[in-house]
Amino acid sequence: MLAFGLHSGFEGARGMMNRLRLIARAVSLGDAETLICHPASLMRARDAVREDERHFEGGLGGLIRLSAGLEEPEDLIGDLKQALEGSA
Repeated sequence: MLAFGLHSGFEGARGMMNRLRLIARAVSLGDAETLICHPASLMRARDAVREDERHFEGGLGGLIRLSAGLEEPEDLIGDLKQALEGSA
């Protein structure tokens, strides 16, 4: 399990997530398959975002959480690399 941030912020993180081919999006992490979550997108998806939660769209908008599963490490690295290259 790891978390990392993208300098490109909310839109960059959302774009990176859209480019993933192998790694599955999830709202809950921890499974035999590799899962990824963009907390700021989950916050934005709510009907009413509380004022104290808006910081996710600012400084923490690029935060990504990843839970590695049982896939081949080279496949996971390749998927992340191709997705990140488009967010630079």
